[in-house]
Amino acid sequence: MRVTVNPSATFAKARFAGGDRHALDIRVEAQARLDVPTAAAETVYRALDQPAAVVATLAVADGAILRLLPPEPVLFAAASVLRQIDYDFASQPSC
Repeated sequence: MRVTVNPSATFAKARFAGGDRHALDIRVEAQARLDVPTAAAETVYRALDQPAAVVATLAVADGAILRLLPPEPVLFAAASVLRQIDYDFASQPSC
């Protein structure tokens, strides 16, 4: 089975400032295929004391395929963002 998820409506309006947190959790089960394209950029505004944080957790089971195209960041003056991607790949995934 192939599934395409287009979160562009969410990412088209993704605006982060210092202290904001955004999490994305994607899991692809065995033999499944998941495409996650994005159509727009993330906008990151200034941070006064803490960076914005964008955390993605990706889990891909045996024989599964994940294609993820993260949005491009647009950084404004004094912007600060921490991006973290955690991977959990099975022994034979395709990415």
